[in-house]
Amino acid sequence: MVEWIGPRHTNFPDGSVCAYHPVLDKAWSPGDDLCVLLDIYSVWALRHLHLAVLDRWPGRQYAMLDELGQSDPYYRLTQFKEAELCSCGSNRRYGECCRPHDLKHPFLSILQAFKRRNSGRGILDRAPPGKVTASVAQSGRNAPPPISEVHDLLRAHIAGSGNLLVTRV
Repeated sequence: MVEWIGPRHTNFPDGSVCAYHPVLDKAWSPGDDLCVLLDIYSVWALRHLHLAVLDRWPGRQYAMLDELGQSDPYYRLTQFKEAELCSCGSNRRYGECCRPHDLKHPFLSILQAFKRRNSGRGILDRAPPGKVTASVAQSGRNAPPPISEVHDLLRAHIAGSGNLLVTRV
């Protein structure tokens, strides 16, 4: 079985990989070099591995915007962990920066506002794109190991050696 490693930093609502921010990053645009896009996807996958193993996203994140163009409090409360960098650009941790302000909003109200803006869907309604899951299901090829098994191996390696050794081939 192939396991989806999202939904952090995936597009809403289809669950496709968020490879770039069209305004802020300018790292890749449709029609640019495919190798650059594959590099971005690789970094995205490694960041998900970091999240799974160390329980926090490495580096700065972007939050979906609300109707006023501000970082959506529902999105941040459900997606960001307190020890992760805040999306506001302050270089402070979310828990000591914008989270206290986000917690002042009535949770049900910000959830309903988020769903209104996103065709009735919430954060947990994201899944891999249908074409991807259909392709994997039809391929009949050897599937990669479940990501949880990869995480267990990595955790065991880190626990045994105290550090992470990366070897280039």
